[in-house]
Amino acid sequence: MATKVKRGRRLNLEDFRAQPEQLRNMGGIGALLDKIPGMDPAAVGAAQSGMDDSQIRRQMGIIDSMTVAERRRPELINGSRKRRIASGAGLAIQDVNRLLKQHRQLAKTMKRVGPRRGNREAHGRHSGPLRSPPVGRGS
Repeated sequence: MATKVKRGRRLNLEDFRAQPEQLRNMGGIGALLDKIPGMDPAAVGAAQSGMDDSQIRRQMGIIDSMTVAERRRPELINGSRKRRIASGAGLAIQDVNRLLKQHRQLAKTMKRVGPRRGNREAHGRHSGPLRSPPVGRGS
């Protein structure tokens, strides 16, 4: 996912689904936080309660109920698709809405973190010193 962000590509739901899987393979958020030196045990407990395994499984079930096109382009998901996804996952439509909102927030954050498009290197121009505009003469 990091390489995708560096290249400036959009974050899709397939990437969103891979995150909890990677976290679970590393032993969960609690195991990860335990490895950080100086981490308060109370903070570790609070973080574990915020994202439990059942919630992760629910999110994966919702994403698995989507078509490949919906995972790659979440903007395709309208009301009737949300209803189908929710029934396929055995959950309420509100759960699908919550997942889509989390994805939008993460994508927005990743977009801010990603490469800056306004700089000269992105356009392939010479990145020499900037020159100030000429000052008007003899006004």
